This record gives sequence, structure tokens and C-alpha cells, in this order.
Amino acid sequence: KISFQLIPEQWNYIAINVKKNIVKLYLNGQLQKKIDAGAVYKNSDYPMDIGNWKDQSRPFSGLIKEVRIVAENVLTEQGVSKTWKKIQRDLILNEQ
Repeated sequence: KISFQLIPEQWNYIAINVKKNIVKLYLNGQLQKKIDAGAVYKNSDYPMDIGNWKDQSRPFSGLIKEVRIVAENVLTEQGVSKTWKKIQRDLILNEQ
């Protein structure tokens, strides 16, 4: 189980990288957690829930602007940090 605290009333950028059994969670460009999940993740027929627990007991309250799911291992710490900096620049430009 991975948990983290979002910053209320602000945009939050979350990135998750799963490579074999290692799960890395980034929040706003910074590595927050790195865990060994104990087993290699495999595709399944189970539905994927974004913004809630599997049993639907904790619904997310807010706005999810964008979700990307890619099969390749494209997230590096530097790439996540670079993407967050670009998001911050775009947010500042949009406020002007």
C-alpha cells in the first residue's frame, strides 16, 4: 500500500513507475516512495480504478485533468522532474 498527501487547492502531478516488482511514486516531480511489491505485476482482466479504492470506499473529490498510461518504462527521475517543471511553467503562463 502506498499513500501520500496531495496539496489542497493546487495542481498536483502524480507519476507512478512500475518496473518488475519495484514501484516508484512521484509527487510534483519528487520521488515520494519506492517499494518492492514482492511480485512481478502482470496484466489481468480486472478493471482499473483511478481515483478510488478497489472496493469504491474512498472516492476522489476533485478534478483529474489528464491520465496517461504507457506500456514502456519511460519515466526516469529526471524525466518526471522535467515534466513537473514544464507543468509549473504552463500553469504560470495560463494565470497571466
